[in-house]
Amino acid sequence: MKKSSKTKKTTVGEIDSEVLAFTAGRDIELDRALVHVDCIGSAAHVTMLSRMPLKPKLLSRKDAASVIAELVAIMKRASAGRFEITPADQDVHLAVERALTEKLGDLGKKIHTGRSRNDQVALDLRLYGREQLLHTLHETAELAAVLVDLGERHKGVPMVGRTHMQPAMPSSVGLWATAWAEERCRPIQWDQPANPRDDVFVIGGFCSIGYRRFWAVAAVTIMSGVAYTVFSEWLNLVVRKSWQYSDLMPVVPVIDDGLSPLLQWVLLPPASLWIARRVAMRG
Repeated sequence: MKKSSKTKKTTVGEIDSEVLAFTAGRDIELDRALVHVDCIGSAAHVTMLSRMPLKPKLLSRKDAASVIAELVAIMKRASAGRFEITPADQDVHLAVERALTEKLGDLGKKIHTGRSRNDQVALDLRLYGREQLLHTLHETAELAAVLVDLGERHKGVPMVGRTHMQPAMPSSVGLWATAWAEERCRPIQWDQPANPRDDVFVIGGFCSIGYRRFWAVAAVTIMSGVAYTVFSEWLNLVVRKSWQYSDLMPVVPVIDDGLSPLLQWVLLPPASLWIARRVAMRG
């Protein structure tokens, strides 16, 4: 069969040029921002491969060092604007792999061992998001410092307070400026517990929940659901009288709640969590 003159050779085979253009889209342009984090993720991955206690080893320490050195070189080229992501690459992941194989041969292909491109996408976006978050927090802190300085310099300057579009309690420029500084700092305080969560990798994370932790999560879910159900049934049956049970509904003694709504929380949550965990582990 005669090959189309429109096909282009790529890392993953020959692809029709129009299909390639559609598939790559703006990735060639947007992925330039991800070169550094993709290289950092690949460096961590090859380090892990070199430390796995397998015989024969997937990757020697020496080979891992060679790959990491070349990844650093790619990062430097990207910083200087000399690293190119071509349409044939489709995205940053294959562009980095291509650059590695050009320098290191088949050794460069080993950065893909044991992980999919979806893994790389999730990791790159997580690292990039964390980097941008830190930049934002730094700029927010700088703005707050400027406002505090302004407030200190003009703390004695009177200022008319306003509320609901009319004059209110007298204030000062110092109070106004430092109040805004405190308001700008709140996101920094909120993000403190969020940073460790940002280090957790999403893909495959659910299947890493241990047996004991799984049942602990299930127990908390059941207790929360049962407590809410008991309260809701009491509120709507006794207080609001929004509904009533039919004669066929078994009632649990003492709490006088219907058996059916309680069983929904006792049986469905652990079953759903167990099924989700099984599916995640198979994936």
